[in-house]
Amino acid sequence: MKKNLFYTIILSLAFATSCKNNPKSEITTKIEIANQQDYYYEPTESVISGTIKSETFFGPPGYGDNPQTDSREDYYILYLDNSINVISESKEIEEGDFNYTRYNIYKIQIAPAFGSDITFTKYENKFIQLTGTFYGAHSGHHKTDVILSVNKIEEIK
Repeated sequence: MKKNLFYTIILSLAFATSCKNNPKSEITTKIEIANQQDYYYEPTESVISGTIKSETFFGPPGYGDNPQTDSREDYYILYLDNSINVISESKEIEEGDFNYTRYNIYKIQIAPAFGSDITFTKYENKFIQLTGTFYGAHSGHHKTDVILSVNKIEEIK
């Protein structure tokens, strides 16, 4: 039993180290392949697929601390078939940095890219492919650890 635990720990450390030392460099020209395991934060453009669902969350003033008085807000969430990792290219996390590495993400809040006229209503409960950039949650309006700023949406048949 102890021997199996030892090998499991060694393999886990080897995997974590190999993911951490990924030699990606030209981040402004890469496009990620749909639903691979590792993705990168903005400005890298990513392509990912899943099912869009609308969900209601508590909003201001207490974001769930006072359910009787807190407002309700609707957001669109992309549910993935397989979990992903969103990796920070930065070696050190600075104070106020919200784009840090996150693992085993299976749902992602989605929002239209700034200036975009994309709407998600007609895609609700459908399997779709999205193109956009990831950024980390940093406000009470962010309902998942990672958000995708969407600049293209396509239904997959």
